[in-house]
Amino acid sequence: APVSSVKKLVEGQLAVNAGFRIPPGDADHKVIARKRIRSDVLLLNLTPHMHLRGKSFRFEAEYPDGDREVLLDVPRYDFNWQLTYELAKPLLLPKDTVVHCTARVDNSEDNPANPDPTKTVRWGDQSWEEMMIGFFDVVSADKSDVDEFWASREERKPATAAVDPSGIWRWEHEEEGKTVKNTLTIKYEGDVVTVTYQGDDETYAIEKARIAG
Repeated sequence: APVSSVKKLVEGQLAVNAGFRIPPGDADHKVIARKRIRSDVLLLNLTPHMHLRGKSFRFEAEYPDGDREVLLDVPRYDFNWQLTYELAKPLLLPKDTVVHCTARVDNSEDNPANPDPTKTVRWGDQSWEEMMIGFFDVVSADKSDVDEFWASREERKPATAAVDPSGIWRWEHEEEGKTVKNTLTIKYEGDVVTVTYQGDDETYAIEKARIAG
């Protein structure tokens, strides 16, 4: 295709950890990596990569508002059956989203593919060494994609319930040489609040009010 017809370029990203150390015999060693997204992008696919001790791999997105979402979970990773997982629909990753990758590896003798469970394993190109990389492809997002993403998240937020202020409060104070007992009663029914104050043998009803939710 001519260059003039290209509208967007696919960009490869990765979350990688090359500093791990897997102890001998460890059947469930955890290795983590993360990648911060520097601009609004659309996620197209995900590819977990490990070697023969790879056990499971998970991608998660931590959005700028603090919410987290599982993007891909591979509970039974197989070095001989490595796949690229194409999303049915591109997913927006807003700027400052963090992609978290969590891998677990089995360096025990119970792993039939393990080259040597007595060895401490570190990063290396050979299959008898180990790797931990979360590959994923993205393209730049349009403003309409970003607006749609945040609008959908607002719609999913649960409505904030009004706080129930009901209760009875009692206290005493000195006034003109005598002790005055005070009682404040608040009742909340529906969205109507009724407040009654009693003190110095007098009762005062405060006008009803409504709580705006």
